Amino acid sequence: MNKVKTYLFSLFLILSPSLAFSQEICNNGIDDDGDDLIDLNDDDCDCLELDGYASLIPNPSFEDTLCCDYFPSLRCSDSWTEANWGSSDFYHYCDLFLGPYLPAATPLIDEGEGYVGFASRPSFCETVGTCLYSPMLAGRAYTLNYYTAWAEGEDFFELHIYGTPECDDLPWAGGDCPIGFGEWRDIANVEINYMMDGTWQEVSFTFIPDVDIYAIALAKKCGSEVIDGITYPNGYYYFDELTLIDTDHFTDISQTGDWCDGNLQLTAIIDTLGGDWQWYKDGIALVGETSEIVNASEYGLGIYTAQYTIGEHCKINRNHSFP
Repeated sequence: MNKVKTYLFSLFLILSPSLAFSQEICNNGIDDDGDDLIDLNDDDCDCLELDGYASLIPNPSFEDTLCCDYFPSLRCSDSWTEANWGSSDFYHYCDLFLGPYLPAATPLIDEGEGYVGFASRPSFCETVGTCLYSPMLAGRAYTLNYYTAWAEGEDFFELHIYGTPECDDLPWAGGDCPIGFGEWRDIANVEINYMMDGTWQEVSFTFIPDVDIYAIALAKKCGSEVIDGITYPNGYYYFDELTLIDTDHFTDISQTGDWCDGNLQLTAIIDTLGGDWQWYKDGIALVGETSEIVNASEYGLGIYTAQYTIGEHCKINRNHSFP
């Protein structure tokens, strides 16, 4: 006997508990804002999706700032760092604050205010790096989508993605690429042919890491090469809107036991690490049910939702199961 009508699996953005008292808190089972709508039944708790997937990269558009600097210092970009001893740059309008080095002639993506730039020279390597919200898992396919624009130098650039299973490897010593430091390895690369008018171009490519990756860095290929008497690479390039997703992202809810036996358990499944669970029945939080398993027999018939929060983004995926 099985009378479960619907199971819903959803990934939602949990709103911060630091919001004002009149704002709905989305995981406490209480109508905080007095509109007779509780938790997920309130539009205040709608999930903010990012193209249907949760990006593993924090601050992917470089909009979040820690400070406003007269110089384009990457120390002012939240979550990002100069991955080596180079001097990569962080450009941000900072609410109309304009530094002398802001390349105002270069348009910003989606009317945003922040982006980064770094030089790639034969003699040194500038780079930017960050720890991921959750690791890329070995053997799984991931897609990196980003925007880039030419600033000066050659109109051809081979961007390499370096990764490490240790966030403590970031940053590394020296001004060259990371190979030979810590656990860094070259995990992917893509060739870019730029339009030399500074137009932003969208680039997307897929790769499979061979170990779990917790931190990444963007930089040139190690070393340099001479082609037709010209030493490459030699240019300066901008980057923005970096979205890293699990290409084969999978979520589900499995069932064991039975209502009639009083032992029906629901297990939420996700292959991305680093997030937090919260269970709901009919959109109202089951306070304290914060693991991937819930004993549904304890709460009775209804619509069960498993909420998984990771970083600042989320994905909604509903799995309907009928008797």
